[in-house]
Amino acid sequence: MHRQLSLALITLLAACSDEVASPSGPTAAQACDAFARADCARRDACSNGFAVRRAYGDLATCEQRVRDACVTS
Repeated sequence: MHRQLSLALITLLAACSDEVASPSGPTAAQACDAFARADCARRDACSNGFAVRRAYGDLATCEQRVRDACVTS
């Protein structure tokens, strides 16, 4: 649910930009990369690093796994 909401928000913000968007827009990989960085940073900040360490071991692994799951979905 959070992934879909975040991707929708990214798309909405891109659509509301004053700049002229490129015809293709961001790729799924680019959107998922941005989502993974934001999601893992939020988890890290909100739990003082505990949630990321417990579930993924480190921030880089969190970002990679969240990115992979996002691209797959």
